[in-house]
Formats: sequence, structure tokens, C-alpha cells
Amino acid sequence: MKARDTYSADCPTCAGSPTRYERIVSGTAAMDGRATDSGGLVTDCLLITCEHGGKRIPAPYRYLFHAHQALLDSHCGYDPGALIMARELATLLVAPLVASTVSRLLIDLNRSVGHPRLYSDATRKAPAEVRQRILEHFYQPYRRKAERLVRQAISDGGRVIHISSHSFTPELDGKVRDADIGLLYDPARPGEADLCERWKASFKACAPDLRVRRNYPYAGKGDGLTAYFRLRLPPSAYVGIELEANQKHVLRAGRHWTGVRNVIVESLGSALASRCAGTSPNADTAQGPRWWPNIHVTSAPGGKIQAKYRNQESCPHRPPRQRRT
Repeated sequence: MKARDTYSADCPTCAGSPTRYERIVSGTAAMDGRATDSGGLVTDCLLITCEHGGKRIPAPYRYLFHAHQALLDSHCGYDPGALIMARELATLLVAPLVASTVSRLLIDLNRSVGHPRLYSDATRKAPAEVRQRILEHFYQPYRRKAERLVRQAISDGGRVIHISSHSFTPELDGKVRDADIGLLYDPARPGEADLCERWKASFKACAPDLRVRRNYPYAGKGDGLTAYFRLRLPPSAYVGIELEANQKHVLRAGRHWTGVRNVIVESLGSALASRCAGTSPNADTAQGPRWWPNIHVTSAPGGKIQAKYRNQESCPHRPPRQRRT
């Protein structure tokens, strides 16, 4: 399902919604001296990607994984929860989505060509022609699609804000990770540092019980799709953030995981809105800008996150109620 599949022009919330968040956030001037259009609106463009969205192994390569099924089902095979998170970000913020459900054990879309972990133990020893075919059929088309969207937005005079959706295992090598959300960025790029600072502050306003850490559990400057774009694009044209959600929330499932996802969407929207206006996030903006489905978020005892739409009838992603006849 594509991110836009649940978008409905008939919905009063969705009707007239454009494809860029800046067309619905009223700003006076862009940050960092960026140009504005005739209406005084910033020209930033949002892109959502998900490189580790699934554990699928295409049929021609399944013979390579006969001894690796347990690994495929684990966090090594994919990022649980990352794909639904990416879809909701793209849908609710009305942004293009580039996502893959092919396991990173076939080929890691978040690694550069030549990186020692581009291929896994299952595929690294495959014949060179097999590895090249995997590269051409899965890696290169994904990278080309993401790059086309980024460069198209820049050629239209915009700056790209790229959110790459991931998740991390709660414990690795016997060490418990002490964060609920990680925001990975390059500290040397002011636009990325600014957005992560705003996003973290917005998280605090939306759900203070969630622990949000920057450049945790990984360093934001590490190899990945965002690093690929940073090498090719200046800070004035590209802002890349990797979103990392702790899989303990995914495993709890139900309303809790739904609530955490809503907090992530709402806090990002608030951060983007404050960035456009040049203001700092606060408790008022954390309740959500007027331009997306209103979401009410509360923290319950025990760290449980609850969320629901304030106006269920106007939610563009809710099936219409059937009237009795």
C-alpha cells in the first residue's frame, strides 16, 4: 500500500491538502535565508524513506537463506515497526514515501556500495554475478527513486527534509538501550541540528515520559542513505534525519504502539511548524498544527502512551461510518 492510498479528497480534513507541508504552514520567512514564494511560505519539501521495512526474500534467492530463517525473523532481518511508522508519517504529513520490504540480509539499502556490510553472511559468498544482479534489481532502483525525488524538489527551488524511518532492538550484546526514540543527524550541519533540537523539545511537550536522545543508539554521521545525500548536497539544500524507535514499543503493540506513532507524527509536525515560523516548540504548538488530523496524546501511569483523534469523524484515514437503513 502506498502512503497516499488512504488520502481522500472527499474528507474535510484532507480536502485541498497539498503535497508539501510548507503550503499549509503559514510562515513569514524561511530559515537560514532560504527563499519564500509570493505568499511568504517556505519552500522546504518533506520526503519519508524506509530502507529496512520488511524481511521478504525474493524467490530466486531463497536458497541462500535455508539456514538463516531465524535470523530473518529477528531484528537483523528488518526493522520491526519502521514501515508502518514511515507510512503514517507520509500519509499524515502528506509526503512522498520510498520504502522497501526486501530484507537487509539480501542487500542493505542503507549501506554504501563497497561497505563491508552491504551484503550479509548469506549473500556475501554468493557468486559475483548473483550479487551484481541483486544490486541491480533491488539496491540501485531504490537509491535512484529516492535521489530523483530529492533532486526534483531541489530543482524546483526547495530544500529537502528527509526522514528515514528505522527501529532498534531494546538490548544489544547484553546492554540495554536507555532511550525510547533516537534522532540521528550530522552535528556539523546546522539545519539538522536545529530540527533535531526542535523535534526533541516537541517530544517533551507532547509526551514527557518518552526519553528522546540525539545521535543514539548510533552516530548520525555513520554510513547510510542520509550520509550519501550529505556528500552530494549542501546543508542549504538537504536536511537528513534518521528516526530510530525502540522496538520495545513495537512489541507492546495495540494502543500503546499506536499512541507512540501518533506522538512521533505530532511532534515532528510541531517541530516543522515552529521551524517555519522561526519560533520554539511549546505546549501550545505541541497539541498539533491545524493542518493535520487533530490528535490528542496523553501519558498514562507506567509510561503507557495513549492517543486518539479529537474528531474521529474528520479523520481522513478512518473508513466512513455506515448509516443504518
